[in-house]
Amino acid sequence: MMNLKKTAVALGVGLSLVCAAAQAQTVMRFQDDDIDFLLDSNLNAKTSGAFAQGDVLVSVFEIPTFTVGGANGIPNGQELTGIAAIQITGGDGSLANPFTFSAYSGGFNAISPVDVVGGGAGGGATLAMWLNSTADFDLDIDFASAVGNAASCTSYANCLDRATGEGNGSLLQVDGFGGDADDFWTSTLAVLGGDDPSTVAGLAGDVLVASFQAAQTTLFNSLGPIVYRDIASGLPCPAGSSAQDGCVAGPVISGTITGGLGLNAGITADGAFARSDLDASKLLQVPEPGSLALVGLSLLGLAAARRRTR
Repeated sequence: MMNLKKTAVALGVGLSLVCAAAQAQTVMRFQDDDIDFLLDSNLNAKTSGAFAQGDVLVSVFEIPTFTVGGANGIPNGQELTGIAAIQITGGDGSLANPFTFSAYSGGFNAISPVDVVGGGAGGGATLAMWLNSTADFDLDIDFASAVGNAASCTSYANCLDRATGEGNGSLLQVDGFGGDADDFWTSTLAVLGGDDPSTVAGLAGDVLVASFQAAQTTLFNSLGPIVYRDIASGLPCPAGSSAQDGCVAGPVISGTITGGLGLNAGITADGAFARSDLDASKLLQVPEPGSLALVGLSLLGLAAARRRTR
């Protein structure tokens, strides 16, 4: 009887360690609809004139599609919304010299109505997402029509406020430049005048203005740790990252910017000039289901063996 107890304890401890060590990865995917604002380096609305180094692009977004392992990740009665903020560091938008971006030098928290992880000046955050109750804090960004009032918020401040659930949303994740040399954010123009907000604001929502690509580091994720992923192939990378490995522990992003014709006057006066669509994915580390099943079956077997010895 004593030997069986010892065996059960030893096996239980061993299986627990196996369960803790064995991990699987599942893909988190995002697709959003954005309203884009152009601000100068002091965060004042910039409604005309060519993009310049130091200008800040701020997007307020609603994510209608968020899946974890192919399953819907947005609970019933809630919505997933957020804010992105990037600052132009160089380039002219051409294929040979695309615009390059970094985190806003003044800090993400200078833009967001609430503080986020890594959001201080120099902290590196570029985007944050919150889960909110649609009954109380509904942000509706609808791109069903190329021309139309595609946002329920009425001003820059109101858009930011709604994106955070009026400060009461549950922070889901924060991504940005986390010190990995593989982090980047670039954009290439697709139309003449695409670097002038007054021009873009007069183009319909189905006119492609620019495309963008990015790879970022996850600074905070409420659902668990993020796995290093190869930017080109999408496959998991070995643990850790180096300047040359082409891997990031965060989202790989692509998207398009289209015209802002039809956006309401309240937000265009505050610098809204375009719509955009962002698609992203990253790898979430989760417990291996097979290991959990093994533990369960083993414990059942031990219980049965103990009953037979009585």
